[in-house]
Amino acid sequence: MPADEPRYVLYDFEATKDDGSRMAKTVFVSYSPDECKSMPAKFALMNYAANVKSKATFSVEKQINDLNDFTENTFREYFNLPAL
Repeated sequence: MPADEPRYVLYDFEATKDDGSRMAKTVFVSYSPDECKSMPAKFALMNYAANVKSKATFSVEKQINDLNDFTENTFREYFNLPAL
């Protein structure tokens, strides 16, 4: 993803829990980087995201503002799983 442009992503997150069971969640990610200075781009993201969310199936929604936070460990922490 571009470091300075907002995006939304449907992310299929899969992990193994401590008890050995599998977990699969689809996460709607709103990525609005702090580096993005274009307010029209941010507003367009918000407007289009509502339309996509109405048509998509996902478990949870997460906001990310730094590309460095788009990691597996970020999502593991979000779902209360230990880091790798």
